[in-house]
Amino acid sequence: MVETIIDDKIIERVSDIARLKLSETEKEKFEEEFERILKEFSIIDEIKVGENELYYVVGNVNVLRKDSESKPFNNIKGIRDNFNRMEDEYIVVPKNL
Repeated sequence: MVETIIDDKIIERVSDIARLKLSETEKEKFEEEFERILKEFSIIDEIKVGENELYYVVGNVNVLRKDSESKPFNNIKGIRDNFNRMEDEYIVVPKNL
C-alpha cells in the first residue's frame, strides 16, 4: 500500500482550486476524509494482474451503411412558394440574433 501524505499545503491548494474558504476545523476534517479516500483507492494497487494487459484492442471497425444513389432535387419552385418574401432569386427571412 502506498503511503500518501496529505498536509496543509495540499489542503490549501485543493481549496483554492475549488474556491472554498475553509476554517481550521474544516481543514482537519477534509484531511481525514482525503486520507480515507486515498486509502480506499490504494486497494487498486494491490491487484495482481501479472502479464495480462488491462485493456484489449478490438479489431472492429465502423460499419457504415451503403447510401442509395443520390436523386436530383427538382422542386425548387415548391420551396420558394412556401416563403412570403423573395428578392431576386433569394429567400428573405426575419433576422434572428
